[in-house]
Amino acid sequence: MNIAILSVSEKGNILSSKLKKLLDNDPTVIKIDTFYKNVKSNINNIFDENNEEDNNSHFRKHDAIIGIMATRIFVRAISPKIQSKDIDPAVLSIDDNGKFVISLLSGHLGGANELTLKIATLINAEPVITTSTDINNKIGIDSLSNKYHWEIINKKEILNFNKQILEEKTD
Repeated sequence: MNIAILSVSEKGNILSSKLKKLLDNDPTVIKIDTFYKNVKSNINNIFDENNEEDNNSHFRKHDAIIGIMATRIFVRAISPKIQSKDIDPAVLSIDDNGKFVISLLSGHLGGANELTLKIATLINAEPVITTSTDINNKIGIDSLSNKYHWEIINKKEILNFNKQILEEKTD
């Protein structure tokens, strides 16, 4: 996994460095790029570099983007770049004090929920995941496809399929 970590404050920058050191020891992490300040231009560069790779998530420069800043600032910065759950990288938000790690985008297909849990454990923070299947202790079809490297042909059916799982329907 290739990760970009953005921070805007000095506290956030310190947490960014700490997180980079912790993730450098993770065998699933290939590379970590850190960015400090200039959120909009850094977000533009990160997403533009990803898009240069033909929107193929297997070849994007960053599989995950972590913003250590106020969530509203981060959301406003990334919102013009958001495309869809099957294209967007995992996006997480962490507050400057490292109290909460929030899964924002691509929770299942992009792995944001799993990365949220991993980082929250590393920095002793509270993970915030609001995906219905996760909070109801169910495994969604998109989580299974990500875990087992399955391809979902009709991604528009993910919501309906997961709804059936939540409602425990078998027909």
